[in-house]
Amino acid sequence: TETGAVAWIGEKLLGRPNRRDIIVTPEKAEELSRPKLASVKAAQTKRARLQEAQAAAEAERQREAQEQSDRQEAAEVARQQAGIAYGRGSVAHFGLQAGRTETVEGPDGEKRRVRVIGPN
Repeated sequence: TETGAVAWIGEKLLGRPNRRDIIVTPEKAEELSRPKLASVKAAQTKRARLQEAQAAAEAERQREAQEQSDRQEAAEVARQQAGIAYGRGSVAHFGLQAGRTETVEGPDGEKRRVRVIGPN
């Protein structure tokens, strides 16, 4: 028969028979050659999840980079406001006699002597 000849040609092309080999009709061959919708949907779902994970990872990297930048900027502002020259040029040193001393009253009512360094 025709299907027997096809099976014999298939075995001859492959070189040996296999116990999992099946003989199919042309209709079944066409059905098997079409993509299965479940596997296509699974692939699409997997691809969508992968894209979501990549987008989340990228957002996390951007957030961490922004946080690091913010920390560096805050540290720089703090150094500038404190008058600390961090690793740049010379640092101002004030001697014990620099500036003028004033007597001021603290929040607790006590009078204290303070030294004022800088413009009036």
